Amino acid sequence: MAAHCIANAAFDMVMRSHDHVTQEGRLRNLQNKIAQFHEEPGIDCEHQVKRFPMSAFCSPKSKWDTFPSLSGIKAKHCRWLVPVFPQICEANLAADDYSQHRYKCLKHLNTVYEVMDSAGMHPSQTDARAFSKAMNSCVLHYSRLSVLCLQQGVLMWNTIPKMHLCQHLELQVQSKILFLLLW
Repeated sequence: MAAHCIANAAFDMVMRSHDHVTQEGRLRNLQNKIAQFHEEPGIDCEHQVKRFPMSAFCSPKSKWDTFPSLSGIKAKHCRWLVPVFPQICEANLAADDYSQHRYKCLKHLNTVYEVMDSAGMHPSQTDARAFSKAMNSCVLHYSRLSVLCLQQGVLMWNTIPKMHLCQHLELQVQSKILFLLLW
């Protein structure tokens, strides 16, 4: 899920921006923002993304013909892009529905990771509720983005079976709590 959210947000910032900067300039700006935000929260150097080329989130030769997808970025790097993208989206937040849903989707995705990191191996019921709320909100905003793009005829925010699986993660967190209570 994180890879799809990040790829779509990056595609938005580089390919769909309405500013007067070239694609190469927007890609450089995105890379600079990623580097800047990676330094701020003190993300360990081994988890930082050093290169974020256009091929990392779309096919450079057929940009508009396929859904954005994260490629060539390791999972451990993808995980640490999650807290960066809500900050980038918030800095460029507009009043339109699309921008609001994109920001909220990424913000809730970051909350999912924060809950998982803080809960550790033994999540409490409070952790499970927070996880559930954040995951459901993330998927809801992602789905709304998918509908908005489909209405515009733009191949973005592809819904895939993994999205449905994300909804079941809540049950796994809750069953872990039940198991711990019964243990």
